[in-house]
Amino acid sequence: ISDEEEILELLLTEGMLDYSAAGRKAAKKRIAALKKQKSEKLKAAQKKKKAEQDKKKKAAAKQAKEELARKKKKKLEAAASSKSKAKASTKKLEREQQKQQKELEKRRKKRKRERELVEKKGKKARLSSFSADKRGGRKASGIPDKKDRATAVVRGYLTRIAKREDLAGLGFSGSSAALPASAVEATGLLGMAL
Repeated sequence: ISDEEEILELLLTEGMLDYSAAGRKAAKKRIAALKKQKSEKLKAAQKKKKAEQDKKKKAAAKQAKEELARKKKKKLEAAASSKSKAKASTKKLEREQQKQQKELEKRRKKRKRERELVEKKGKKARLSSFSADKRGGRKASGIPDKKDRATAVVRGYLTRIAKREDLAGLGFSGSSAALPASAVEATGLLGMAL
């Protein structure tokens, strides 16, 4: 008999142990009943514990399944949103390209109009330069461009100098005799020109 059983028997018999054969049999029956009750409680507790563990496992499995489904749904949503973003970005890119194309066309048309306007003005200027004899000015003399104007200015300058001074050696006064190169003064007009 274990100590617990003995203590229990003492409590039930109010501290007096019955050592007779009948008393021992009754004590054994009580102890067997208590053991049976204790083992049933233990089995029930183990069943309850096992049931709780199963319940926790099922809950964890269910939660994992829901988490997996949530992640899958999130991935699908992310893929859908990325596709929609990609579509939106491609549309935006197309709009920008179209806008750039329109701006380029506008610039081309503007340049073309400007060229046509310049050509029209040039034609008018050429036509008016021939008919501008009535008006005074550069175009009245029939000199349309800068090079011809510059040439005319230099000729006029040299002609005036030739009339004022005797520059027979330059060939401006009508004589065709050329001066020898040794007779040309280096600081003079002819020397600078050579």
